Amino acid sequence: MTPSTQTTQGGFNISIEYCSSCRWMLRSNWILSELLTTFAYEDRLVSISLIPQGPPLSDGGIFRLCASNYDDEDRDIKHDNEKNTMVLWDRKVNGRFPESKEVKQLVRDVCNPDIDLGHSDVNKVDKVDNIANSKEEDCVECKEEQENDQKYIQKSTTTTSEDQTDKQQQQHEIPNAFYKQNHISIEYSVGSSIESSDNGLYQAAYYANELLSMIYERNVWWKKKQQQQEEKTSSNDDDDAIPAAVDRVTVLPNRRESGILRVKLNDEKVLYDQAVSSIMSGRHLRDIVSTAIADSEDKSNEMVFEMMSDVEAEEARKYFGVF
Repeated sequence: MTPSTQTTQGGFNISIEYCSSCRWMLRSNWILSELLTTFAYEDRLVSISLIPQGPPLSDGGIFRLCASNYDDEDRDIKHDNEKNTMVLWDRKVNGRFPESKEVKQLVRDVCNPDIDLGHSDVNKVDKVDNIANSKEEDCVECKEEQENDQKYIQKSTTTTSEDQTDKQQQQHEIPNAFYKQNHISIEYSVGSSIESSDNGLYQAAYYANELLSMIYERNVWWKKKQQQQEEKTSSNDDDDAIPAAVDRVTVLPNRRESGILRVKLNDEKVLYDQAVSSIMSGRHLRDIVSTAIADSEDKSNEMVFEMMSDVEAEEARKYFGVF
């Protein structure tokens, strides 16, 4: 596929929901990278979102791919405007993870059925046989965590009599920080070719991994909180003590401009812009995001940049130099 010069009206956002308790982040990021490599110049694939799921807000063992309509007139992701969402793959329904070639075919069929995927095209009979013979068990750790979550919620509601009171009590027991959805968007230039040095996919995928890994600290905090509740031990933890986490990362390929690598918080606050600052390490970006989330009450769109130290800059150059 070659760079497109056409302006396409409308398109699709592909979302990959995965269980963070099962630690399926790397698998999800790998699929993201595969899709953005195969469909690098397909305008109707507008973006891909990685969405960690899991207790206490949802069941464990989730791995789901969906496609949503997207209005290309507004390049910023507006998740509440997404409509006509279709499920492409659900591990709980299909009984297993999809193969790379299957994901590519599903996305191709949605975005542009005329694309020839070559060896990645899959025979439908083979897919049916694979599904029948490849059922997978749910993650044991996730099952245990779900059972613990259910016990925790039941304990918090046994002293109430009215359904409405039960719901309020349950919401009180789960800290507010879990309901604050922090979205990160990463826009990058596709460049003249997927192999060219001006293609920013690898940096974007690296940043996505670094930011999504923040949720593991929050998961550890939640397990500790449950344990304290089980043992009826006191704790000084409160909502402010909960580690900051990113609940969605959306990667947007820019197929028309070069030199773009931009990170935004909640689709409005620019946290990093390659045009203004040098390449930063993932650790440095996590620190900036944590600070921005903590200061989220400030609604200004003021850019947040912190210069890297010489050591951090050298580490970043060495890292990205391998790609």
